[in-house]
Amino acid sequence: MTVNTMQNITQQTLKNYRHIQAEIEAFDAVAQDCRQRIAQLIEADKLYQQAAEHFTSEPAEAAEHAETVRQTVTAYRAMEQRAAENALHLVQMKARVEDFMLSIPDADLRRAFALRYLKGMTWQEVAAAIGGNTTEDSIRQQVHRYMKKAE
Repeated sequence: MTVNTMQNITQQTLKNYRHIQAEIEAFDAVAQDCRQRIAQLIEADKLYQQAAEHFTSEPAEAAEHAETVRQTVTAYRAMEQRAAENALHLVQMKARVEDFMLSIPDADLRRAFALRYLKGMTWQEVAAAIGGNTTEDSIRQQVHRYMKKAE
């Protein structure tokens, strides 16, 4: 891990880690919904075109329909693209946090980071899980010192 990557990791980023996966899933769901709506629009447009062949319709009406479908599909594609870009940004942020945690050389400290920020445990729970002479205050101070060093 580079020092530059470490500098991008703040305590707030660590605290947000547990929410990142839920956000990724939400953006993925939006993108999937957009793809489904596009497919439905295209299918509905095919049905419209088939029906228009059997019935006489106004050319202006058919052109207006085609333009509406085109604009709607374009809007859904743009929304899908934004959702995919947001999900990618979050995936990259998640990977940076994971890389940061893996770069911590001390196993107990690395475990403390994981328990606190990935699992969402309290400092008291972290200290109990690590065991030994570890106290809530001592583990919190170790983590904060490491974060200051990483900045």
